[in-house]
Amino acid sequence: MDFVTFLSQLYGKGDETAQKLRAAGCVTPDEFRNITPDRLLRITGLSLSSCKGMIETAKGMVQRPEREAKRELTDIKGVGTQRAKKLRRAGLRTTKAVATAKEEKLANLLKVPKSTASRIRKSARRMEEPIPTRAVTPEETEVLISQVVPQERPKAGKKEDLKKSEESFWRFG
Repeated sequence: MDFVTFLSQLYGKGDETAQKLRAAGCVTPDEFRNITPDRLLRITGLSLSSCKGMIETAKGMVQRPEREAKRELTDIKGVGTQRAKKLRRAGLRTTKAVATAKEEKLANLLKVPKSTASRIRKSARRMEEPIPTRAVTPEETEVLISQVVPQERPKAGKKEDLKKSEESFWRFG
């Protein structure tokens, strides 16, 4: 199942909505980025809330570039508030600056042994390693589709036809 079919089954009228979206050139999550709910409403004929939901779902599936997490000096192992103040006064305001500083400079600045300065610097370096972020893969989309898109409800029949778990689930339906 492709992305457009997924959206049209989730928010629209199935194949009819999918055909309208394909005809308008909206087939990937990236193409939904700049579309307005009003334009999508004109294309599909769906309700405004369905169009907004479609756009939000698509935005959540767009590939995003890696971004850096904001880090404080006190996040570095071995650096508390007092050491962070000393580092800031010396011009080392970021974890990257601490990671690239010389051990001797850190040891003199913080008045600690070189071994402690080395551990602080290593901790800062580990924090500077990139944190990968990614969008949902096509395989994960398939899993989501199978879990989110409603399946057919069993036909009303004899109780023996239903499994025990289904019996309790469909009892009130």
